[in-house]
Amino acid sequence: MLEGPVLLANVDARHGEIAVEVLDSEREVILGYGAKDAIVYSRIDDLRLRPRWMTNRDLSELVGRTVSLRFTLADVYAFQVTR
Repeated sequence: MLEGPVLLANVDARHGEIAVEVLDSEREVILGYGAKDAIVYSRIDDLRLRPRWMTNRDLSELVGRTVSLRFTLADVYAFQVTR
């Protein structure tokens, strides 16, 4: 269950890109949080990247729901969700 609205990720995409999708408990993409909605970050190495989506700056409307995250096209070393 998602306990906070802020996603932070330690990522290495110095040689590529990273985007994050959010999936529901059935592993279906949640409207507004899919690959087409995700902001794509290029050539970054960030300890605390705050992924965003075109119409959603954070995960606040999903707090309390069971979700999964799909990170694409980068090395992800760790992530956390905070308040």
